[in-house]
This record gives sequence, C-alpha cells and structure tokens, in this order.
Amino acid sequence: MVVVLPKSTYIDGFSFVRITIICPNLKITKNMVATSKNCESNVMMTDLAVSAFSGATLALAFPDYGIWPLAWVSLAPMIWAMRNKSELGSMTLGFVMGIFCFTPTFSWLRNTMTDYAAFPLPLALAVTGLMVVALSAFTAFFGFAFSYIRRASNYDMALVSAPFLWICMEFVRATLPVFSFPWGRIADCQFAALPIIQIADIAGEEGLGFMIILANVTIVKIMDWIANRGLRPARPVPFPGAWVLLTVTLITSSMVYGYHRMETLGDHGGGDNNKVSVALVQGNIDQSRKWDKEYNKTQIDIYRRRTLQAGSKGVDLVVWPETAAPFYFGADPVRDSAIFQLAAEIDAPVIFGAPAYRRTAGGAISYNRAWVVRPDGLAGKYDKVHLVPFGEYVPFKKLLFFLEEMVTAVGDMAPGERINLLDAGDQKIGVQICYEIIFPEYSRQIAEMGATAIVNITNDSWFGRSAASSQSLAMAVFRAVENRIPVLRAAQSGISAIISQTGEITKETGLFIETTAYGGFTPKTGPMTLYTYSGDVFAWICMFGAACFWVMAYRKRNSGPAADT
Repeated sequence: MVVVLPKSTYIDGFSFVRITIICPNLKITKNMVATSKNCESNVMMTDLAVSAFSGATLALAFPDYGIWPLAWVSLAPMIWAMRNKSELGSMTLGFVMGIFCFTPTFSWLRNTMTDYAAFPLPLALAVTGLMVVALSAFTAFFGFAFSYIRRASNYDMALVSAPFLWICMEFVRATLPVFSFPWGRIADCQFAALPIIQIADIAGEEGLGFMIILANVTIVKIMDWIANRGLRPARPVPFPGAWVLLTVTLITSSMVYGYHRMETLGDHGGGDNNKVSVALVQGNIDQSRKWDKEYNKTQIDIYRRRTLQAGSKGVDLVVWPETAAPFYFGADPVRDSAIFQLAAEIDAPVIFGAPAYRRTAGGAISYNRAWVVRPDGLAGKYDKVHLVPFGEYVPFKKLLFFLEEMVTAVGDMAPGERINLLDAGDQKIGVQICYEIIFPEYSRQIAEMGATAIVNITNDSWFGRSAASSQSLAMAVFRAVENRIPVLRAAQSGISAIISQTGEITKETGLFIETTAYGGFTPKTGPMTLYTYSGDVFAWICMFGAACFWVMAYRKRNSGPAADT
C-alpha cells in the first residue's frame, strides 16, 4: 500500500517507528514521515502513565505544594503522548491527566462535606469523585480537540492550536451558567511569581495561562527534535528555533513589563502618607459551636476585645470575617447598638458579615450579608450575589428536591440583586464574600465602579487544615493585579491577608489561630487597567481562535478522503 502525502505533512520520528511496526508494508512517498489515519497508535499503559505523571506534577505546582515552575513543563509529556493518538485516545489521556491533577488539588472537598455538612463518608467520597470527573471532562475535551485538529490538518497545526484550546476549555469552565467554577486554573499556581503575573492587568489570568501552555508546546517540539535526531540522523529535523524564539520573547517581555510595573507602582502604589491602616480580626471561632446561643457572647467578646485593641492603635478601618456577627444585624436592637457603639468608640468604620433575612408573602428570605458601620452612625450593606451551589442553595430545586434536606445543613439562601460599594467614609469598599473572590468579573465590576479597595470576608473554617485557603488566597492575588486594587482578606480561621496592587502579600496569618493582622494599604486612585476596561477580551480572542482551528479542521476533514493507492 502506498500513501501519497501532501508536501507539508509531518510526523515525529517516534511515530514513524510505530507506523513501520504496525504497518510494515506501508510506503510513504517524498521521504516524508507522516501520520496515517489507518495507523493510529493505541493508548498503551506507558501513555496512561505519562498522562498521570503530567497531572501529578501539575498538582504539585498548586498550593500547598507550591512548586510553581512545574506548570511550565508538566503538560509537555501528555501532549507528546497525544501526537499519534485518535480523538478517543487523546481524550482518554486528557481525562487521566485531569484525574491525577484535580484529585489532590481538591482533596479538601471531602472533609468539608463530612466535617461540616454532615455528609456520610461514602457520599462525600462519591460527590468529590463526581466533582473531579466533571473537571477532568474539560481536560478530556482538550485532548479530543487536539487530536481532531491534528488528524484533519497536521501535527504542527494542532500544536499551534493547543494554547487556544486550553484557554477555551478553562474559560468555558469559569463561565458556565450556575455551575461555573474557575478554581484551579493553570495560572493560579503562579501567584507567588510576581514579575510574570503582572501581565494580568492586560490579559487577565488567561494571558498567563496561554504563555504556560505555549511553553509546554515548545518543549514538545524540542522533544520531537531530539527523537528525530536519534531515529533519522541522515535527515535530521531542523531545531524548532521559531518556537523557542517566540516563547522566550513572550516570557522575557512579560517579565520586563512585570518588573517595570512593580517599580512604577513603587511602595505598593504610594508612600506611607497615602496609606490607610487596617486591622483584620481573625476570631478563630469554633465552627461546630458558631450558631449555639450559649457561644454567641463569646464570639462577640472576641471581636469586641480585638477591635478595641485595634482602635487603641489608631487604625482607620477594622474588618471582621464573614458571618462574624452571629445574629440578624438590623433586627436585634440591643446587639445592633453594641456594634454602633463600638465603631464610635474606636472612631473607625467596621466592616463585618452577618446573616440577614427579608419577610415576604411567601415567607422569610435569607441572605449572606456584609455590613459597614461608621462612627457617625451610618450603615451600609451588600448581599452576596454569587452563592455556592449545593452549599448555600440548591440549583434547579424542583428537579433536585431530594438534595434540599441535605443542603439545609449548610444553608438555603437567596442571592443579592447587584454589586454595590460600601461607603466607609474616606474609602469606597467593594465587598466580595467568600467564594465570590474566585470570579474575576465581580472584582472587575467593583474596580469599574470606583472602589478604593476590595474587602474579601470569608469563613474558610469549612475547609479545615487543607490547601483550600491557600488556593483561594492565590486567586485573590490575581484580582488585585488584574485591577491594580488592594485586597483585604479577613477569614474566620485564616488565612487573613493584605494584598497590594502588585499582588504582593504584605501581611498573612496562619490557620486556626486567634489573631489580628495589622497593616496598611494604598487606596486605588489611578486609571482603570486594560483588563478592568476591556474584561475578558483576550479569553474571547482565544475562544475565537479555537473555533477557527476547529472549523478549518472540520472543513478539511469533510472535503474528501486522502488519496490511498
């Protein structure tokens, strides 16, 4: 059998050996090494092991492991294994990679459900497994699309498309209606590499993620070059200089830009005279007793004592965590008055979380609310707009009615109507409650509205001693950089932190300790960043690019079969 190949068709040397073994009578004309649709390599145990290795090493890049440079190389083995696989084969490899990446990254889900939501262990393991499988379906899609484009076009075209496909996959996961979940995107693990993450104020996390995948693809090209040199010394494949040059140029340019932005922002955007002093009170409340009436006074006493200490230091702002006030503020005149009095006594605004409700004809509606109480007696509120599905409410309640009793152990709330700022006197504060900080669009809206700082109040006690708090903090770093706005994070049991406009964590507490984090921040006063102004334009460019690659591959694949003689 003779296959006549187009002049541009190309396959690495390893695939050539595979084809020769599987199809010994196959003759390839023009001395080209090429992939034949009839000679796809089956997925073998070594391929599965390679993909598992890619997933495990990528997991090590995320907190709490924090070996962030691994992200720049970890996916190369999996992509290299996909180079001669069918769509189903590459989809399998992408799925395996996802399982080995997301299982350790989201291991905290199980103890959250068993320790605080009263889930039986088998059910918690099953739900965690379903979550990991759902996330791995997205990386499986990446594998499928990669091989579809490779088989319809060529290997190089698939490599070019890989960064676009990956960002497309992550962006869809981050923006799905109801079930959007941007946690654990590949750029998140770079939060400590300050010079390289500064480009987020231009292209968001997607810009950095694109470069990371491009770096992995370039390593694949180098691996191909090395393999071909060993297998075909008489006709060596040229070194992929263009790929290396493009990747090095992009990374170098991004780092130069990053150092420049860090330098121009100076001391986090201004001198000491411009800084606002803040106290983040971390009460370390026992979550198992949080709503016990007998324990209420103990909680309030902790926050009152530490707030008075902060007031004696002359702070400008005090922040308590999510639901720090264990009562319905605004409906309890005695305890309401105590907090108003406290703000007047320290002569500084106090921002805190408290549950809330509103009576309607159909019954009471509950909210997860943030309040600001000022020394002059004025107060403002913000209701959480993005609730945690199956944690704070049951989506599609009529269809999933059987889950309602289970989720009631955590909460059943209504979302707020809109994003709004809190007037804290000299500061206009945008509050993001817990989970909301992982969604870039809310932080961007807050910055657009003219906020001087973002306050993230959260109760991470649910996560126990796990990597979840560190992972959430990593995403908060990107919200600061994307919009050049300081982020003040007050957590019930940690991690509380002050994040500057450059993403530097200037103050950070430990987990499960009672403490107060003191520090200062420079309010945002400059113009909007390109990301704040334009939003997810880069992500949509990648979506458009991925769609173009797919359409070109589809048209080529359906234009007629290759000549087989």
